[in-house]
Amino acid sequence: MAFDKDNPANNPKMGYLMSQFSFETDWDSWEMHPNGDEVVFCISGHIKFILEVDGEQRVVELKPGQYIVVPQNTRHTAKIAEPSSALFLTWGYGTENRKIDENTSV
Repeated sequence: MAFDKDNPANNPKMGYLMSQFSFETDWDSWEMHPNGDEVVFCISGHIKFILEVDGEQRVVELKPGQYIVVPQNTRHTAKIAEPSSALFLTWGYGTENRKIDENTSV
């Protein structure tokens, strides 16, 4: 994939990134935002967010109308309990992703 300077994840001058995604399957990676918190608002469905906090995994369940603030520098992923849609707001620049594999517990 080519570098896209207009993507807030690649350009620190772009500011906050707001996006909406729909999910039917679990995420295949851990995500971390080094430059700011992330707010996730559940529009529909049932999402189980897994956060790595102090070396342990914590689960936060979201249903429609609920939200979570994922703190800056906190690795997180999601299990999709039922088809879901969510709104995400974060400082996109610098976002890091790490694939979940057989050596990564979730």
